[in-house]
Amino acid sequence: ENKVVTELPLNGRQYLNLVALAPNVNVLSPSAGQAGARLGGERAQQSISAGGQRIFFNYYTLDGVNNTDPNFNNYIALPSIDAIQEFKVQTGVYPAEYGHQSTQVNVVTKSGGNTFHGSIFEFIRDDKFDAKPYCFTGACPAKSPFKWNDYGFEMDGPIWRDKLFFMVNFE
Repeated sequence: ENKVVTELPLNGRQYLNLVALAPNVNVLSPSAGQAGARLGGERAQQSISAGGQRIFFNYYTLDGVNNTDPNFNNYIALPSIDAIQEFKVQTGVYPAEYGHQSTQVNVVTKSGGNTFHGSIFEFIRDDKFDAKPYCFTGACPAKSPFKWNDYGFEMDGPIWRDKLFFMVNFE
């Protein structure tokens, strides 16, 4: 089960933030030049450099299928943390089944089983829960407004016992 990953305090609940914990990985590289204008959002900010390679030498797979944007070599689909069973970052020498680029980011989603499992969640980040900024002078700065609610569910189980399973996720 993936309890360890789901319980980590990830900013934005994005599993790619955990890639930075892998050895020989740098996430401080500049992002792709035109990605901001063409992609926008989170995908444009992705800049994972592993094994001393440039950010363009990453290859993303999702359940063994290519999940790499051919123009900018970043991910296409980003599954929810609750839908992920495991992920692995590989650099250098790895089996031929993965061989495409110098860095592989492989993600496997949950597949379901013979019993029903599920979770419902809501993560609330609100400035009401934040502390006031420290006052160094007589004029105290106001708190920065911030509101972010992330909610969803994950459910998996059998359709046909020992033969066919399902997993559904929404975030």
